Amino acid sequence: MHIGIDISQIIYQGTGVARFTYHLTKSILAARTPHRFTFFFSSLKHNLHADILSEIKKTDHTLVRWYVPPRMLSLMWNEAKWRNTMPVPHEFDLFISSDWTQPPVKIAQKQATIVHDLVFRKMPETVDPLILSTQSKRLSHVVKECAQIWCDSASTKADLQSEYQDIFAKVSVNYPGISRLSVPTSARFNYAFKPGEYLFAVGKVEPRKNLKILIEAFLHLIQDPRFAHLSLVIAGPRGWDVDTSAFQHPKILMLGAVSDEDLATLYTHALAFVFPSLYEGFGIPPLEAMTLGCPVIMSNSSSLTEIADERSALYFDPRNMDELVAAMRFMALQPQARQSFIDNGYANVKRFTHEAYLANMLESIEEL
Repeated sequence: MHIGIDISQIIYQGTGVARFTYHLTKSILAARTPHRFTFFFSSLKHNLHADILSEIKKTDHTLVRWYVPPRMLSLMWNEAKWRNTMPVPHEFDLFISSDWTQPPVKIAQKQATIVHDLVFRKMPETVDPLILSTQSKRLSHVVKECAQIWCDSASTKADLQSEYQDIFAKVSVNYPGISRLSVPTSARFNYAFKPGEYLFAVGKVEPRKNLKILIEAFLHLIQDPRFAHLSLVIAGPRGWDVDTSAFQHPKILMLGAVSDEDLATLYTHALAFVFPSLYEGFGIPPLEAMTLGCPVIMSNSSSLTEIADERSALYFDPRNMDELVAAMRFMALQPQARQSFIDNGYANVKRFTHEAYLANMLESIEEL
């Protein structure tokens, strides 16, 4: 079978979707499969990762590159008045679309897609207007034209079926895999805070990530002299519609987007990783933290209760600041409990592998 797959989202480093797309691409290239894949990549300014390009050349798979920016491709393929008049890169037996554009039906005999979350329908007030518009148009085509939809969690599957009751596709849950980031052996801890004396958070600075309550909880925590030495470190690209004036405090450090090497180092030496998100389709950062022995404090919203249990993550209500303060205090004062979360986190994250994700995907494709 000749399968096309859109990997254009791979370029947005620092996002969960980019990390997912990268590892799915690597898994396909490493797998022994009877199917031939064509990787579709569309970007005006960005280039595909050098290691991906190198590995494609070593296989029977191929690459189709379009020099079209994402917004233009969205207009070409998501807008009803344009999509059937625009060209397609090839004609495939099956085409797997990204979470940004849905190509016209003539691209393949059958279409499939991956839905990472339904935040644009469940919490539209937390979504950038451009993303809200693009996702709304894309999903209107997906539910009518796709034969298979893979959701990252049971929560996302339930949201999809609730929001689109006339959905045509077969909808199934396929949990993404997690990779352990590599910690540089020669790396020094060159930061303005000390190892073990900071709480760490990762995520794009946008309303859904709920960083405001994290800031409030942290500032409340350090009023207690026992915790006055702690810092709060936040890594992630700038998003939209967040007033960062509350972040201006000497004990709060905003690092912006960081490299995987820095990210691994920061996970490894944190007192705890805190994930206060209001809504997630899956939740890669908490699981990444677990792979590196960082105990996790996590909100009990949406899909997040699926990816761990109460032995491997300390849960709290993301709208209750007092619960978050109590969770951070507990992690700082109970070293034995903290170690138990670390040990159980290591065991928990082993459930999520890239090989299992691809195997489930290929099995679904065979059933089509």
